[in-house]
Amino acid sequence: MIKISQRLLMFFFLSLFIGIGILGLIRAEQVVIPQEAVEASDAIELPQPLTKVSNVMEIEQAVGYSVPTLTYLPTSYEFESMGFRESKRSYLVRQTYINPGKGHLIFEQKPISQKEQKIGYEEKVINFDFKKIALYSKNGGIYEAVWETPTYVYSLSSVRPFPLEEWKKIILGLQ
Repeated sequence: MIKISQRLLMFFFLSLFIGIGILGLIRAEQVVIPQEAVEASDAIELPQPLTKVSNVMEIEQAVGYSVPTLTYLPTSYEFESMGFRESKRSYLVRQTYINPGKGHLIFEQKPISQKEQKIGYEEKVINFDFKKIALYSKNGGIYEAVWETPTYVYSLSSVRPFPLEEWKKIILGLQ
């Protein structure tokens, strides 16, 4: 029977864990990119950053049209930032509201030509306040509301779900 001291055994496992950690760090520094991603990256354009402003009037002066803003916010949410960027002969306007430590709510107004398909969400269209609103949900929670006008698509999205009644209050609070 071989006797190994606990100190020697602890030193062995500690050295083993340190070695595995160092190998993991070395491996993490070497990023493996599939060839398909390298080929596709030529076609990807990163969007320009938003030009940050302090109020809606500044956005409206820059873009040249009326921009609605939220007047009702869910409990504990507060204004964080707003901005715009030029986007295919028009502008994308984004307003961000946060609930510190629990997520954010984003309101976007962009040209109708930039409407996006939502993948991985269940879509339900409702008629509300003379608008057809598409609600996108997952596991029973609604994460986004999208509606269109002839020129713009509007979206309200959240990292945490809200019940339908809360979405209605937020949308009714747009001015």
